[in-house]
Amino acid sequence: MRKSTYFLLIFISISWTFWACGGSSSKPDTQDSTSTQNQDSEPLPEEKELENYPKFKRIVCLGERVIEAVYALGDSSKIVAIDRSYEAFPYLDVPKVGYKSTLRANYILKHKPDAVFMEAGIADDVIIRKLKAKNIPCFVFEEGRDLESAKNFVEKISKRLSLQKQGQKIIEEIEEDFQEVKKILKKRKDSLRVLYVHARGPQALMFAGVDTPTHGLITLSGAKDAASDYVGMERLSQDEMTYLNPDFILLSQKSLDSFDGKIYEALPLTSANAYRMGRVIILEESELLNFGVNTGKAARKIAEKLYKQQVYMPLPIGPQYGESETPLVTKPSEELEIIENND
Repeated sequence: MRKSTYFLLIFISISWTFWACGGSSSKPDTQDSTSTQNQDSEPLPEEKELENYPKFKRIVCLGERVIEAVYALGDSSKIVAIDRSYEAFPYLDVPKVGYKSTLRANYILKHKPDAVFMEAGIADDVIIRKLKAKNIPCFVFEEGRDLESAKNFVEKISKRLSLQKQGQKIIEEIEEDFQEVKKILKKRKDSLRVLYVHARGPQALMFAGVDTPTHGLITLSGAKDAASDYVGMERLSQDEMTYLNPDFILLSQKSLDSFDGKIYEALPLTSANAYRMGRVIILEESELLNFGVNTGKAARKIAEKLYKQQVYMPLPIGPQYGESETPLVTKPSEELEIIENND
């Protein structure tokens, strides 16, 4: 949804509500409804900030970003269960406890954890209350969108694992990666427009606007998000691609693999000028969607591919092309069209 459309809908909704109420300023019904309120719908108790967290021995991790961080901090041997089988972690041969709608507190309790680490939105409040009722600490980590939130995430999770030194080392590595990004951008006064496309087969194409991890990653790499007029994830059509007209397309390896050799059927993607000119950047999906310990490395990779290598990766546009054949051009263009960065 474009930002302008989003805010217009909010304005219309507010105006309609005011008209329907006749502009009345009367007080709402003050009848006490607490007697009929479900106990599980009450606000969660406040988290008590501990000065020194205990050494947890059995941890259930819910969310790929959290698993990735625990592994990077060197504590993956303490993970006794995760919320689903992540392809990015084949070395974690541990039980699964469901995912979102299939997640249950008893599935987690079955593994006798002494702590649960989770990403926001994976487990609902009812599950969290049931775990806390068993005196199991639950640590919920919000998703980030910028450099500071990535560093704060590492700082918080390392503190809760009593691994502050390891966490500080990762934070320093993140900062070093962004120093390299700054060096790459130092002599440039332009930025390229990049569009992240998420695919699960030729007929299931989405693109990411603002308020998504990939928007933050594109921005941190020194580029402009081609979909900055949109909020969240939107379905990609040929008309939308024509409007967006990115300089580069950002695609995950998992998305590319999902076409199963029939990428030519994804017309909104193959019709893009950026695609036809071989301006496609491919990274692992975990690098693109997990705003955490590897954010610095991912942003650096994108910046290098955009501004140092000006990566050239031609992909097929029709069944007549083989895997190694060039679809439209035989060599990368010497100079990319750029837009001035006036930020």
